[in-house]
Amino acid sequence: MRALTVKPVLTLMLLALQAGAQAQIASEDETLQMVYGEERMVSIATGNEQLLYKAPAVASVITRRDIEHSSASSLNELLEMVPGLHVSEDYYSGNAIYSMRGFFRDPDAGMLLLINGVPVNSLQGGSRFAAYRQSLNNIEQIEIIRGPGSAVYGADAFVGVINIITRKYEQGQAFGAQAGSFGNRGAWMQNNFRLGKWKNHFSLQYQGADGDDSRVIDSDLQSFLDSTTATRASLAPAAMTTAYDTLDLELDLAREHWRINQWLWLNR
Repeated sequence: MRALTVKPVLTLMLLALQAGAQAQIASEDETLQMVYGEERMVSIATGNEQLLYKAPAVASVITRRDIEHSSASSLNELLEMVPGLHVSEDYYSGNAIYSMRGFFRDPDAGMLLLINGVPVNSLQGGSRFAAYRQSLNNIEQIEIIRGPGSAVYGADAFVGVINIITRKYEQGQAFGAQAGSFGNRGAWMQNNFRLGKWKNHFSLQYQGADGDDSRVIDSDLQSFLDSTTATRASLAPAAMTTAYDTLDLELDLAREHWRINQWLWLNR
């Protein structure tokens, strides 16, 4: 009789332990939901969309609401707010350099930049193309992997991955303008329209600045060569070229399971 009573007791003990483990997991999930929020989804960790706190990577998500509540006016300023990601500037070219978790390289090859999942890194050097700037008006969400993403995206992502998701079709139109110091200026417009079953989103953005002439390069490599070869090829000392004008156009066409995205970016 005693042998017969041991089995039910062991079964009840195992069931109690299993229930306790499930309750602990549920409690941990609730805690993570409170920290990250249920609405934050990320797709770059595995290639499939999932809740941020369940993604198998150290990832961050910047939503449209975060962008609107921030004081950032450009992508570089916004990324400075991400833990573990530092944005610096090349001394001579003025191009932004993204360093992740202390890994610094100029140019920053290994940091993969995507727009709607499509790589925009330069084929030469693997970094972003020179003088790249991105305004924030047409960005819906930004996903960042703070660490290697080569298992999904290949060799160009061994430092980190940044995926910019642009805005999609919404009812109505919108436009705006901005201005600041050093001749900073910008204007943007968005138009949403339908053609039959196609939902279309058009975005036009302009950004420009007169630059800061007080940033002067006293000497460069050519200055040293001039001193040894008695030539005068170097332009130093001279002010850095910090003025710019950029034009960003995007057309997004969507119908059921189809989506066509065209992007044109010009810089002067």
